[in-house]
Amino acid sequence: IPKRQYFVVQPGVARMVNVSFPPDILAVLRSDSVAQYAFSRTYSADDDSWKQRYLEEIRHAV
Repeated sequence: IPKRQYFVVQPGVARMVNVSFPPDILAVLRSDSVAQYAFSRTYSADDDSWKQRYLEEIRHAV
């Protein structure tokens, strides 16, 4: 089950929000070790296609 509850903290305000993100948005919001590893394997400053490779790798990591 995808995460749907997020705790958002801003200066002076903290609240729990319920949202449903499409899979590609969830992929770019991730910061866990699997996502960090996928990013380090696919990122290339010289090649914009790294973004697509990252999304493909994250989709298969779930």
